[in-house]
Amino acid sequence: MKPWSPEQLGAWLDAIGGERLYPLFHLAAFTGMRRGELCGLSWDDVDLDAGLVTIAWQITDLNYRKARAAEKQSKPLPYRVRPKTVDGEDRTIDVDVATIAVLRAWRRQQVKERLALGRAYRDTDNLAFTREDGSPLDPQLAYTTFKRLTRRMGLPEVPLHHLRHGAASLHIEAGVDIAVISKRLGTPG
Repeated sequence: MKPWSPEQLGAWLDAIGGERLYPLFHLAAFTGMRRGELCGLSWDDVDLDAGLVTIAWQITDLNYRKARAAEKQSKPLPYRVRPKTVDGEDRTIDVDVATIAVLRAWRRQQVKERLALGRAYRDTDNLAFTREDGSPLDPQLAYTTFKRLTRRMGLPEVPLHHLRHGAASLHIEAGVDIAVISKRLGTPG
């Protein structure tokens, strides 16, 4: 399996523009962030003016399930955990102008949702991507949504993780140094 071509990716992103998780998929496609990193991203780690995103947290499938179960028993656990990195540090990546515009529009939409729900809005971590009520986004939901939207477009079925590989391919085609791409993706160079 290989990542979609830039043309396929562009057509897919154009086709899903009105979907709730479009900003998440757009960010994945152009940064190579992992699914858990996207779900764990806080607005506190996004600097739209500087065009920077710091990856400091993730929500894994396992942690999500444990936190949901604990929440149901009124014994809350954190949803987010620190990602395991080679150097043990957060990584900061730059974001292109189009992605900044997508994130700004999404932020405005999320603020409207927060205001509409008032006290019922549940986001305690200032997450960039949440369910409509502000609760953390299940990484599995991101995956199943991706699969559904891929099928709808009739594109070759690839795992969501292939957006990460596609982002790397786009950077290579743009002439970005492999060491820079590796650092950006948080992989050993």
